[in-house]
Amino acid sequence: MLKDLMSKEFNGELTEGEHNATLTSWQYVANKDNPEKDYIKFTFSVDNNGIQQTYNRNQFERDVSIMLSHLRRQLGRSNETIKPKDFFEGLIKNKTEFKIWIEYTTVATQKGMRRVQNLHFQPALAAAPTETSTEDSPLTD
Repeated sequence: MLKDLMSKEFNGELTEGEHNATLTSWQYVANKDNPEKDYIKFTFSVDNNGIQQTYNRNQFERDVSIMLSHLRRQLGRSNETIKPKDFFEGLIKNKTEFKIWIEYTTVATQKGMRRVQNLHFQPALAAAPTETSTEDSPLTD
């Protein structure tokens, strides 16, 4: 309701780049019409330039799979077999701190260009440097 909106804080946008975060809750949201559209609503506590704020993010199956893989790698647990529910509950219970990376990009949609926010659980890979030949190029007359 509008009355509720007007009486609560409206958080600033997360800045682009690396942030410290903890998972504070998660909730499985089922789509009764199409199970392929089920998602998990995650709530994080994020340090946004020295200000601790709540950040909510809905993640679908592919997103959750990537998140699990990258978080396990980040936390040195990539070789462990886990149950996702237990993994998330453990992060909450232990107040496990991890890194997230926020990136803003502009993408083309059917309705035109749109600015989107991407959430990553590992840093972007640096572009591979281009190799230059050290051989002398042939001289031509």
